[in-house]
Amino acid sequence: MNIELNLGCFAGTLATPVYQVLEINRSTPLQINWDGEWDRWEVYEEDEVSTKISVVDLSKIHLAKTNHPTVLERIEYFKTSPFIRADAKIFETLWNRRFDLLNGWVRADGNNCHISFEGTLFKSCRSFGVIEMIHNGIEWKWHIHRLTDDGSASSASVVIER
Repeated sequence: MNIELNLGCFAGTLATPVYQVLEINRSTPLQINWDGEWDRWEVYEEDEVSTKISVVDLSKIHLAKTNHPTVLERIEYFKTSPFIRADAKIFETLWNRRFDLLNGWVRADGNNCHISFEGTLFKSCRSFGVIEMIHNGIEWKWHIHRLTDDGSASSASVVIER
């Protein structure tokens, strides 16, 4: 199985002079605004290693792409890979600092950039999903990307070196 790290339009880095290491606040529940989401989402599964991370070195975070045809297959691959899938609390931390940190992940050509946080799998009454951030050439947005049987795995996965 081939894996690409920080290649192509995702060649940016998160490390900045201000933030080299981020603290992940695990003492509070996930606090993201669910406005705009039609379904009620609940945590179904989390990466056990990711949920124990309380400090993350930004130089260890990568955007990874694999040649798996679905997100669910990619999630299974990362469970046994040398990488940790970034969970929803890592997303929350990066989202709250997106103006400082995420410019390195914006595509130079201005096209949409899709990034998935697959360390937390959510479930609703209709489907499963993962958090996906999108940069539309102007600003960052996020939503729950629904996983279907033929779900696309075209977005990059946020992973952390073990």
